Amino acid sequence: MRTGNRGTWRTTTAKQDKVIIGLFRRKPACLCVTLRAARAYLSKRGVRVSMNTIRARLNEAKLQYRSTGQKPLLSEKHVAKRNAWATENIGRNWSNVIFSDEASFWAWVPKNRAWSTPGERLVQRTDPSAIPALNKCLQLEPTNLKALMALAVSYTNESYYNQACYMLVNWLKHNPKYGDLVPQDLALPGQVTSLLDPSHHKLVQDLYIKAAQRQPKNIDYEVQCGLGVLFNLSGEYDKASDCFTAALSVKPEDARLWNRLGATLANGSKPEEAVEAYHHALNIAPGFIRARYNVGITCINLNAYR
Repeated sequence: MRTGNRGTWRTTTAKQDKVIIGLFRRKPACLCVTLRAARAYLSKRGVRVSMNTIRARLNEAKLQYRSTGQKPLLSEKHVAKRNAWATENIGRNWSNVIFSDEASFWAWVPKNRAWSTPGERLVQRTDPSAIPALNKCLQLEPTNLKALMALAVSYTNESYYNQACYMLVNWLKHNPKYGDLVPQDLALPGQVTSLLDPSHHKLVQDLYIKAAQRQPKNIDYEVQCGLGVLFNLSGEYDKASDCFTAALSVKPEDARLWNRLGATLANGSKPEEAVEAYHHALNIAPGFIRARYNVGITCINLNAYR
């Protein structure tokens, strides 16, 4: 096919043009930030073109090459103001603060902690963004027990039941107190799906029951949380409520546990008790958005619109 008025042959097909343009229109950020990188990426996929050709296709699509914005460094005045603000807020109870746009950063700390806390806060809001955040944490530190349990909860919230079981097994496997309970040849599929193999679920549930029986007098609240998740997956809401109640006997000031208990009671057709549990969560953490949302939904179901 000839191009324009030059009479030259066009070296790319319409399908290849779409691939080239698509690279630079990807959201949230393009895969290839330079023409050279784009050419290398395309070459690996069998599209062999020059940088001039790539530039021409981008011009045809009205895409312009611009310099990226540079963020200036903080001035001494800005640093002083931020230090003053931080000093004033040292004693603030941040659990009572509602964040409209959350972000976290650290200075001079190990890299493998960078993704953990933001993901956990997202889990509290049942935000699907928690899943990639916590998965990134596990890429950096595969044995992070806090991230593994948070991911199990997050996958359950998103109805990825198979993956929730997978994370719960990994939590046991990497926990020094319970690692010996997991058979070395146990291999659950890590596929992200809402379909749950009953045999796999029963196997994981039995492992957590054995872990709970290991210390019947000294309750491990995390084991009880895992059991609560597993009983929720199977629709055994009374048993799940018992597990979260047991966990709360150890950590009565944990707003997340109260919220999980409330959600379990609501799923088990006990809305009045659910509202009470949600109010416990909000008394501890008034800024807990998910608990406010849950109590609102439950009150609507009770026709309590005020």
